[in-house]
Amino acid sequence: MNNKENVVMDTNIYILRNIVYYYLNLQAILYISNLKNINIQHKYKKIIIIIITSFVLEAVVADLFFISQLSKFIFFIITYKCLVNNTRQFDYKLINIIIFSDIIRETVDMIINISFRHIFKNEYITFNEGFLELLVISLIFIVCIYYIKPYYKQITEDTGLGPAIMGVLIAFTLFLTFNNLVINATDQLYHYPLLSLFLFSQLGLVGVLYFFLNKIYNRQVNKKKIEMLEKYTQDLENSHLKLRKFKHDYKNLLLLIDSLLKEQKYSQVQLYVKELNDYSTEEMTSTVSSYSDIDNIKHDQFKYLLLEKIFKMIKEDILFHFECKQQMNKFNMNDFDAVRLIGILLDNAIEATLEIEKKQVNIVVNQVDETLEITIENTYEVDQLSHVEMLYQPEYTTKSGHDGLGLTIVDQMSNSYHNLFVQYHPTDYFFTVVVIIT
Repeated sequence: MNNKENVVMDTNIYILRNIVYYYLNLQAILYISNLKNINIQHKYKKIIIIIITSFVLEAVVADLFFISQLSKFIFFIITYKCLVNNTRQFDYKLINIIIFSDIIRETVDMIINISFRHIFKNEYITFNEGFLELLVISLIFIVCIYYIKPYYKQITEDTGLGPAIMGVLIAFTLFLTFNNLVINATDQLYHYPLLSLFLFSQLGLVGVLYFFLNKIYNRQVNKKKIEMLEKYTQDLENSHLKLRKFKHDYKNLLLLIDSLLKEQKYSQVQLYVKELNDYSTEEMTSTVSSYSDIDNIKHDQFKYLLLEKIFKMIKEDILFHFECKQQMNKFNMNDFDAVRLIGILLDNAIEATLEIEKKQVNIVVNQVDETLEITIENTYEVDQLSHVEMLYQPEYTTKSGHDGLGLTIVDQMSNSYHNLFVQYHPTDYFFTVVVIIT
């Protein structure tokens, strides 16, 4: 292949390619952002407006390459303005998704384009060759977006890093634009030194972003640990006060029973003994049993997750039972994935009990050698079974603003780890989820 190559593309495939690229980018943006508030008719009306505006803009300035590259950023702005919900507050998540999807598409385009030029080695791209290339790029782009979406949302959700992530994504885009400008200026298909620099810089930026996000995540985890410990300490103090009150009341009841015995009022003695027994059972259960086994959880992140959900159940007046008779030290899988998985299942169990009269969630952790079994049960009403089962379907949610990715992530984890098994089944009174990690 010559060092200098000015590749010409068939006009029809050039037009088709641009339209398909705009359409794929928009569908990827809608898929990742999950903008459910846009009805179908309104959604496609916006898609048509964005595609026509962006295409005409690029066609008008096609001879001025720099302005043509500038049209990419105008496409970002037009798309953002058409899709943003709240005009008063800048939506970093949406603009980041817009830029991110374009970077994925351009990266796939660059790799496939280089591969095809090495295969066909001609200076004119025919319609058939261009269509085949477009088909391959589109399929790979769709697959990339499908598999990247959960991880992208996992990284960007609730981190408060919107501006920082936007800066990194814009840097990626500018580097791609600069690479294209050099290609145009030198009449080379790809400026390989610059391309190599771009790829290394891309890897470096990914590494820096990962390190940065990891630090933020650890900071948030530590903050949550402190909050959970403060709540835990406060709850233990309240339990201690309850025990002191119980001790005082217990003495008074014993004195009363002693007086009744001296007066030989045996029927009343029997009544007060029963009252004392009921009172003891109720107080000891509420003050001791709640946290009796929590110390057996030696995995810090898991312990803080359990404490967080326990406090949430207390707040929602949900009766709960937690049991862990053996020490639990580790997961035989990635800690972050394991805690996220259990968190999703606990949230679903809690949500399923919110609208029924008898609210109860049971959590049992059983560690036997290298096998960890976690059972989560929640009460449900018979006529509610179909709704409860729906809560455990991928991409189903009752929460406004949520996209129902929880169970999708659980399914992906089950497929990713050969030693992870998740089972769902209803019994007479409880809907049960069993997680087994071998």
